[in-house]
Amino acid sequence: MNEDQMNKALNAIHDEAARLLNYEGPEREQEIDGGLQLIMSLARYKFDVRNPEEIKKADPDNAT
Repeated sequence: MNEDQMNKALNAIHDEAARLLNYEGPEREQEIDGGLQLIMSLARYKFDVRNPEEIKKADPDNAT
């Protein structure tokens, strides 16, 4: 594993946690559950496992 992959994984964890803290929609509980599962995957695999839709959802200004 290289340092760049680890940095991307940590940034992804940060983005997802920030998104969950700010989420105020009607399906908040389901959204938080899914977000926590994603954070667990990011931490386990130590690289950004998000698909482009998840990246855009977490940080619409920085989507690729």
